[in-house]
Amino acid sequence: MSAIGVLLLYATAASSPTSTATPCIGEYVINPIEDSCVPGETDIGNHGDDTVTTVALPFPYTVYDHTFNSINLSSNGNAQFTTTDNVGTNVCLPWLSHNFTIFPYWDDQRTDANPGCSAYPGGTCGIYTSVSGIAPHRILNIEWRAVYNNNTSQQANHELRLYEGQSRFDVIYCTVDQGNTSATAGVQRDNTFVTQYFCNGSGGGATGGQSYIYFPRPCPTPTPPRPTPTPRPRPTPLPRPGSAP
Repeated sequence: MSAIGVLLLYATAASSPTSTATPCIGEYVINPIEDSCVPGETDIGNHGDDTVTTVALPFPYTVYDHTFNSINLSSNGNAQFTTTDNVGTNVCLPWLSHNFTIFPYWDDQRTDANPGCSAYPGGTCGIYTSVSGIAPHRILNIEWRAVYNNNTSQQANHELRLYEGQSRFDVIYCTVDQGNTSATAGVQRDNTFVTQYFCNGSGGGATGGQSYIYFPRPCPTPTPPRPTPTPRPRPTPLPRPGSAP
């Protein structure tokens, strides 16, 4: 290829720049709500100590900027979308390297047979789900019927609700005998984007209900870079007739 051809190709590439927008991540805002637990109907089979069970969602659900079709539910009161960690000892958020996780009531809990389970329907602990409403406005109710590992006679009954077509979830505290003294509640996308409601006695109370509503940040329109002008090749002048060689 001639030098002029190379210059023309370079000029064409420089005049068509591409610009990729970066994701604009927002935050969850927590508001108190007046509500009560909706009893779960389907036993997902989570009966144990430090047990995680994967459940297919009845509808796609979006957390921050990612959409998921399944959820990993821990007996310890958290709902993980990308990890399956069964650790029972809670930490204040962020929980490092545990992306896209909701924490309705993260504490060391058990869902196997224990004295405190006798007060639950059928006298059984576990995690139970039900679906309210009609598509495209369904709600997935996830109810923990658990007891505390440090006192298996005390109840830790709480619920997570996921809303179809909305970046919203609710947490309802039915009966949590130890309150927020050794538990964590909130949501996180990664180690940077975190909303915490309480942790180990600090923050809000583990009573009533809270609605977490996601507000994405507005994304600015990317401005494409201006191309650098490429000088055009100048032809070599030809000798005039009668000029000296």
